[in-house]
Amino acid sequence: MRIEGSEVPEQLAKRGSLLPLTGPGLALGIHTKVAWEVLKGWTSRKHDGYWLPLRGQRQAKVFLTRHC
Repeated sequence: MRIEGSEVPEQLAKRGSLLPLTGPGLALGIHTKVAWEVLKGWTSRKHDGYWLPLRGQRQAKVFLTRHC
């Protein structure tokens, strides 16, 4: 389905997406390492929020919280 009048913006967007990135900045604006650390932290908090309140697995929880 085409929207009337969208041809020019679509063509410009396609041409722009083919151009190489310019300038000293990063493509995402943040370093890959920072993004990775944020993702790891979020994943760890989500996992702990699910796993730690569960009943059972007492010995595994004691071992893993002391050694990880």
